[in-house]
Amino acid sequence: MVIQSAAQAEPEACNSCCSAGVPGIPGHNGNPGAIGPQGINGEKGMKGEYGEQGTKGEQGSNGIDGIPGKLGPQGINGERGMKGEYGEQGTKGEQGSNGIDGIPGKLGNNGINGERGMKGEYGLKGEQGLNGEHGMKGDRGPKGPRGSIGLRGSIGLRGSIGAKGEKGEQTNITKSAFTVAFKRSPGRATGPLKYDTTITNVGSHYNTKTGKFVCEIPGIYVFQVTSTKYSGTGIVGTTMIRNGHRQVSTQTHSDTFSSVSTMVILDLVVGDEVWTQPLSLQHNYYYSSSYGYCSFSGFLLYPSYNKLEGNIQFTDQQKIPNILEIKSDLGFNMIFAISIVYIMVIQSAAQAEPEACNSCCSSGVPGIPGHHGNPGTIGPQGINGEKGMKGEYGEQGMKGEKGLEGEQGMNGEQGMKGEQGMNGQQGTKGEQGMNGEKGLEGEQGMNGEQGMKGEQGLKGDNGKNGLDGIPGKLGPQGPRGPIGLPGAIGAKGEKGEQTNITKSAFTVAFKTNPGRPTGPLKYDTTITNVGSHYNTETGKFVCEIPGVYVFQVTSAKVTGTGRVGTAMMRNGNRQVSTRTESDTFSSVSTMVILDLVVGDEVWTQTLGSLYNYYYSNSNGYCSFSGFLLYPS
Repeated sequence: MVIQSAAQAEPEACNSCCSAGVPGIPGHNGNPGAIGPQGINGEKGMKGEYGEQGTKGEQGSNGIDGIPGKLGPQGINGERGMKGEYGEQGTKGEQGSNGIDGIPGKLGNNGINGERGMKGEYGLKGEQGLNGEHGMKGDRGPKGPRGSIGLRGSIGLRGSIGAKGEKGEQTNITKSAFTVAFKRSPGRATGPLKYDTTITNVGSHYNTKTGKFVCEIPGIYVFQVTSTKYSGTGIVGTTMIRNGHRQVSTQTHSDTFSSVSTMVILDLVVGDEVWTQPLSLQHNYYYSSSYGYCSFSGFLLYPSYNKLEGNIQFTDQQKIPNILEIKSDLGFNMIFAISIVYIMVIQSAAQAEPEACNSCCSSGVPGIPGHHGNPGTIGPQGINGEKGMKGEYGEQGMKGEKGLEGEQGMNGEQGMKGEQGMNGQQGTKGEQGMNGEKGLEGEQGMNGEQGMKGEQGLKGDNGKNGLDGIPGKLGPQGPRGPIGLPGAIGAKGEKGEQTNITKSAFTVAFKTNPGRPTGPLKYDTTITNVGSHYNTETGKFVCEIPGVYVFQVTSAKVTGTGRVGTAMMRNGNRQVSTRTESDTFSSVSTMVILDLVVGDEVWTQTLGSLYNYYYSNSNGYCSFSGFLLYPS
């Protein structure tokens, strides 16, 4: 320190006279001096200049969190920043649990109907489904068809003239009508179609064994047939035949369920036959069920009273040769002449003026019949004459002689009944002796012991016929015999009262589109309702006049809609049905003839909710008709 202070005290002198010596050994530090008195504070110096900023020190470790301060006042909201860019899409979160259903909103206004789309293309045909399980046993089937008619009996002897009868009533109407149907599928039937169910057979002129209608009453007839095929099968074609010749036909090649119908009117004579059969072996894919999709009907419209055979009208078993075989004292030629001349007199009287003939002349002796002339032109209809009295019955023919009868022996006296002995051996049967006279009845003897049964003897000769016994009870009425010879012209009868013709007929139709109806079809338009027997409120025809009725139904569908199937019902039971599953506009029809009693109900209804796509308009494509054919 001394060296340093000396160096600091006189630097210039030292440098001028000497050079620095070797430093001495530093001395020991002295003891600290005593603290001096506090000096006077000097004046505040000038503020020094800022020093240069030091380098940033390393970050210190985080201090312990202090106690949170009190919440400061809310600051003023800053200006809204600009919308940031979309972030990347996050991964899909797990599905949350369903929330509680909200309160239903108010019903919105109906939207505007969209335009109808274009019809789509037909889809491919689906594969055939598996066969269903075997169904439960069905109810008992309907009563079987009526048996065939027995052979006609031989012609009876002519009876005696009866007493004059009372004033007659209106004669029965000549009747012939039938409806038959397949109530199960006939498969691929051949030859005359033999329908398995008879619905109506008035007159029994339809033969269920041969499948043919045989005419027994000449006249004008109406025939109708309906045939049906199933989807995806072959062709169905049916023809109506008269005596082996085709009259009219119908067929369908549709790939869907389809029904077709046709009708013909024929002028028949006794013995003519009418039936239905397939057009060929390629047209017999028939289908039916308990609904009766296949049916055949016919009825006599106008009987022909002028179709005479030998100037007399007979059935096929009542020809003139049978009449000529009748034995009588008049002889063969006389019977023939009287029969022919009498008919000619009736024909000529019917063509003349009835009033003038009755007032001025009586019938003369009939002349010999002339040759048949050419048919004349049809004249105007004459005034109906008064109904005559019923003619007297002709005289009964003489009874033929009875053959020789053998003599009858006298009855012997009856002896007293003896005790019963033991049976002897059976001997050979001797000749029959004469019957002795009947003796007095003896007292009842005691029954003897039963003997042993003997061996059977040889059969004896036939005995002589005994006396006729007491007539038995009257047997059942036999079949009607052939028409007898005309009786004598009866006295003129009293003028009868005009009877009102029994009438019942209707036609109803849909003249607006019915949509998809259910239950009995209630047609909106009544075209005809004679007798008011069709109830427009219920859609049902209610029978008030018993008799034979004809009913017909036609149903239609439009392109691109569902199926249509209609059944005709009687008192809740299906009679016949028709159906179509065509994709195009289609109409189907069927007919049935029913024998009704008072209170019976007949109506039409859909086959089910899959078969009620009906269509109609002012053209009346859907209709239902019926009329009384023969009152009972």
